[in-house]
Amino acid sequence: MIYLISVISFSLSFLFLWKVIHYAYNHKIFDGHDERKIHHGNIPRVGGMAFVPAAFIAYLFALIILYLKNEVAELGVHASLLRDSLFFLLAIAVIYFFGIYDDLKGLRYRRKFTYQIITGLVLCFASIYTKEIHGMLALYHIPPPFGCFVTIFLMVLSINAFNFIDGIDGLSSSIAILSLGYYAFILYLEKNYFYLLAIAFLAALLPFFLFNVFGNKSKCTKVFMGDTGSTVLGLVLFLLALVVNENPGTPMLYNNPLVIAFAPLLLPFYDVFSVVFYRLLNAKNIFKADNNHFHHKLLKLGLSQPKALLVELLVFIFIIVITLVLVRFVNLNFIIGTSLVLWIIINMLLSNKIDKNNTKIIDS
Repeated sequence: MIYLISVISFSLSFLFLWKVIHYAYNHKIFDGHDERKIHHGNIPRVGGMAFVPAAFIAYLFALIILYLKNEVAELGVHASLLRDSLFFLLAIAVIYFFGIYDDLKGLRYRRKFTYQIITGLVLCFASIYTKEIHGMLALYHIPPPFGCFVTIFLMVLSINAFNFIDGIDGLSSSIAILSLGYYAFILYLEKNYFYLLAIAFLAALLPFFLFNVFGNKSKCTKVFMGDTGSTVLGLVLFLLALVVNENPGTPMLYNNPLVIAFAPLLLPFYDVFSVVFYRLLNAKNIFKADNNHFHHKLLKLGLSQPKALLVELLVFIFIIVITLVLVRFVNLNFIIGTSLVLWIIINMLLSNKIDKNNTKIIDS
């Protein structure tokens, strides 16, 4: 099943990307330019429009095969989780179509938050929400209203955080690929069929990564993910984290399922919090985009895009590993609080260094 879904998702994604990219170049559907953009030339941002439906179709095909072969019971999956899967696909479809509109026409942040919150409310209505937070803020089992609030907050945070890190070639896709592999492994151990959702999106992302990183705009093969791709990936990663958090089963998850579940999302979350803190500190609108994300700072320090990508991936892996190791010995709240404060301090130090470098350039 894994091999079949991977082949279907990869093949469809490659085919869809090839068609969509050439259509975008032929019809001049390109990414707009502003002071935050670091690329040069006209490049379309239609990647998400292609790889998302490929993964969607592959996963839907997997569900049909499971149903026809009656393998649900064999996988240890309750019928309610099959229903949850359909709501997941509905949520993905909503974020996908609004993402397309945003990429083509543009949406203000209020409207973005509105449809994202409504999507979260639909999931809550289907009883898909956080019920356990395993000691976070000294709480464990939480009542439904609070659970729905936490779910919607984290879902909106994940969607937008992943959108924010989509700033240099290969960054969001490589972090997503690593995260999807992480969730696929854990859920496979759990014998939870949602691992197929992770596999479907992972396989669909591989062709995009190749076009995004190694594509050439002069040959009409370079493409960006766009908000369609980044927002859907943020949603999918959150949904997989929610499944892991709410369905711990293997001994590796007994220690703290919350940390196991959300470890891959910590770097995007921390990046959002540090940027918001910076904007508040400088009395700026927290919803107005700027170039103060971690990858922007690495570029301002003189790193090339490939080197900045490598540094951020190493930081991403380090945060996951150190968090998973420390949670066995240190209180969860202390780990999250301390690491967030350290992340903000490091970003502030980088900002000061960038300001000093700019001052020296001006003085000289």
